[in-house]
Amino acid sequence: MHLLTTESFRSLLSAHPAPCVSIYMPTPSGPKSAEHNRLRWEAQLAHARNDLHALYSPRDIEPVLAPLTHLAGTELWHADRKGLAAFACPRFTAHFHLTEEPEELVIVASSFHVRPLLAQMQSNRHYFLLALDHQRAALYRGTRVGLVPVELHGLPLRIEAEHQDRERTSTRHAGGAGFGTTIRHGFAGGDVGRHEHLEQYLREVDRALSRELAFEKVPLVLAAPRELIAAYRMVSRYGYIAEEALHGSYDSASVAGLHEKAWPIVQRELAAREAHLLDDFGSLAAHGRASADVSEIARCAVQGRVRELFLADGEHLWGRFDRDTGSVQFAPVGALVKGDDLLDDVAEAVLARGGEVLALDRERMPAHAQAAALLRW
Repeated sequence: MHLLTTESFRSLLSAHPAPCVSIYMPTPSGPKSAEHNRLRWEAQLAHARNDLHALYSPRDIEPVLAPLTHLAGTELWHADRKGLAAFACPRFTAHFHLTEEPEELVIVASSFHVRPLLAQMQSNRHYFLLALDHQRAALYRGTRVGLVPVELHGLPLRIEAEHQDRERTSTRHAGGAGFGTTIRHGFAGGDVGRHEHLEQYLREVDRALSRELAFEKVPLVLAAPRELIAAYRMVSRYGYIAEEALHGSYDSASVAGLHEKAWPIVQRELAAREAHLLDDFGSLAAHGRASADVSEIARCAVQGRVRELFLADGEHLWGRFDRDTGSVQFAPVGALVKGDDLLDDVAEAVLARGGEVLALDRERMPAHAQAAALLRW
């Protein structure tokens, strides 16, 4: 299972050899949900296979579908998630758990269909949570409706057994004082070896996160005993750790319970950043580095000039977008053929070039526009 990040989203936007298969599927939970979801997945694959047979030979189809077919026999369907998004083409495959239920879709095309993921890529609509204790580290990705656990390659799961043995020996020799006797650089415990190992453990956690979150600018909430929070802040290279944290042990906490406690922290973090960016809009616009004109924003987007893109939440603007030049053609009012949603098109172009997308209520938008942007130059 891949982690849905800015970088993994960009990998979907990159040029891929056809055929490209995109599958979105709700995965409802319940007593018999695993078998139901697995059977539904096989039906989706059959749909994709039929569409592929109309355009491609069997020898081209099977290498594309084989990795997706393999998922039917995994433990994937026992996970309590709202939905699944999966993508495959020659020499590339990826799949993501979703926190929000998607519309059921199977699309075979020359590129991946990513629009259903756009709402989950908005910088002020998602976050990460890192739960830490002395035995394990677990990462979660969240939106306003919940969290999903994600697996990270290289993320240490527990302290090695020999260090635990050494800790017990040290505790006995210290007369049972154990963990918490002294504080050294944020670590509780009087044993120097344990301090060094904990620091190494946290650095390994940070290295695993840094590989995946290198391009992220969203809050990371820490859920851990107080001394580990202080220690992790010292070693972490992630620049968006939330000021507030969840103090205590959350090893047995439910995913829903973690989200319920973390989301208010995330909202405060996001509100502060939104206010800062909106304050910048007026001064930057006076110097030609901000705009609320969709045509100008679209041209800047394909040039890689958009740093942050604000979109009016839930709104659409129909027309045609030239992905090479950024020129737009707006659909006439009342037109039967509306074209595509220009706001989605521009958002894809911004994300593909390293910018951010944020959704705001219309009344909070600069100049109450449907789109506004802060520009790099």
